[in-house]
Amino acid sequence: MRELAVIDDVFSRIAAFFDTSRGAVLEKFLNIAGIWIAAWLAYQLVKRISQRMLAHVHHQADGVLSPAEQRGQTIAAIVRGVGRVVILVLAILLTASQFIPIAPFQAAGGILGLAVTFGSQSLVKDVIAGFFIVFENQFGIGDVIEAAGKSGTVERMTLRVVMLRDVRGVLHVVPNGQITTLSNLTRSWSRAIVSIMPSASFGMKSPGCNAIRPGARGSTATRASAWKTSVNTP
Repeated sequence: MRELAVIDDVFSRIAAFFDTSRGAVLEKFLNIAGIWIAAWLAYQLVKRISQRMLAHVHHQADGVLSPAEQRGQTIAAIVRGVGRVVILVLAILLTASQFIPIAPFQAAGGILGLAVTFGSQSLVKDVIAGFFIVFENQFGIGDVIEAAGKSGTVERMTLRVVMLRDVRGVLHVVPNGQITTLSNLTRSWSRAIVSIMPSASFGMKSPGCNAIRPGARGSTATRASAWKTSVNTP
């Protein structure tokens, strides 16, 4: 009972501060609680959708990502990020509308948005570039790429930036608008080129190989043939 009395006193003080009734204060409180509960449920729905997307494309063993799994992880991460921002902004606007009229702010928001668009052209460029990267499936999470002078494995990507982890463990954050040329090293297939230099000491023999004498004479073709026939099958 004492707790109820304390809560009633709090509502009475708030009503006196805003010069209104306790019923109006209670109504506003319930509306705000309902708004944030609905926002939480909406975000849980967004997370469930992203999880269903991941489960739909998961067909192979752990540690092996197919192109469909890479694209699914990429789109799921973007859905979670965009959904979180949209839900948070709507919840804040609806909460503010319980205390002040937001219609004038909506009109001012349009003008402010236009000003921000002109002042943040790089941000808009990054978002548009990120949209086309996802739409065209240029790369996904887990791919090894070279972009904007940096190379590494794609750990995370949004509509604005892509995060690369290189072989030294350094995390590079590259804005999508700065990616003018992209090289995907792991898409479909790749080729490893290995250069093998012969030992400077030709007189030494290694297992399975008979070295050519340093003083060998003859044409290039003859020496190449001699080298070719001197290699024994293991």
